[in-house]
Amino acid sequence: MRTRHAKSPCCTAPVQRFGGRRRRCPQCGRTWRIHVHGRGRKRHRITPTLVCRTIGEKRSLVHQVPPSGLSLSGVRKRFGRALTWWIAQTPPPAVPPGRLVLLLDAVWCTFAHRKWTLYLMAFKPVDEAKAYFVDPILLPGRESAHAWRQVLSTLPPDVACRIEAVVTDGFRGSHTLARHRGWVHQRCHFHLIAQLQGRRGQYTRLPTAPVREAIYQAARRALVTRSPRQLTRRCRELAASAQQADCPTRVRMIARDFLRHLGAFRAYQSYPQLHLPTTTNVVESMVRRLRDRVRSLRTPASLHRWAVATIRLHPILTCNGHENQPD
Repeated sequence: MRTRHAKSPCCTAPVQRFGGRRRRCPQCGRTWRIHVHGRGRKRHRITPTLVCRTIGEKRSLVHQVPPSGLSLSGVRKRFGRALTWWIAQTPPPAVPPGRLVLLLDAVWCTFAHRKWTLYLMAFKPVDEAKAYFVDPILLPGRESAHAWRQVLSTLPPDVACRIEAVVTDGFRGSHTLARHRGWVHQRCHFHLIAQLQGRRGQYTRLPTAPVREAIYQAARRALVTRSPRQLTRRCRELAASAQQADCPTRVRMIARDFLRHLGAFRAYQSYPQLHLPTTTNVVESMVRRLRDRVRSLRTPASLHRWAVATIRLHPILTCNGHENQPD
């Protein structure tokens, strides 16, 4: 039944209209609103728009300050709350099914004169040309094999048992790590060529220029040749050039490391069924994205939040095997 004569809650007297939104008790004179307002300042609804614009579209917070009403520090605080809320609401990237190839790389930063390393992992299915990234892990200190063991121990058992190969840049202890887990180890060609290219020299008249050029050319040909006879010849050239007295010490170390781990550099030919990529460029691409956005960060916690948000916004990148990579 509809109430035609409402009573006031204070004196149970008939209610009088006191404007469009208020009512009045005629006995004590008390007034009240029909729709009670919440006390305190108005709360702003947290939305992912600010996170997507700043991290996904690479817009600066300075250019997102409204013309009036909110300062740059207010926008930064609002972005921090939105980023924390967005990470808590967004599920972590999933690992694809099937046989997997694991790609590893790390990026280090310094906060308060202390080094921190961000460890990145990407999974490439054997039959696909895509790399699926998972949430990174941030640990104090430099990159090391012990830290990588801690990172790999966080993988679920059902994922770790499906990994058949690993692609690394040759960090210290990577060969032992792959051997203990029974994985095929593929070393990155780009890092080797970049090391030799940087020490190749720009001046051809220097006394050590011929031996540097010989090691560079022999290593590049040994990486891609499919002839066992040519491979043996290039390895002999490398060993002979590295033993020369005028060979620089660092170039000699690179050449000997290449000969020692020749099987890891040529694993893509020994195991063609795995479609191994010969570089870690897909992970380097993600590292480059992170470096462009985290230069102004001041704490390890903010670095980790930014890295997690960046990877969750772009968790899949193209990663071809060797047969589809440009020369």
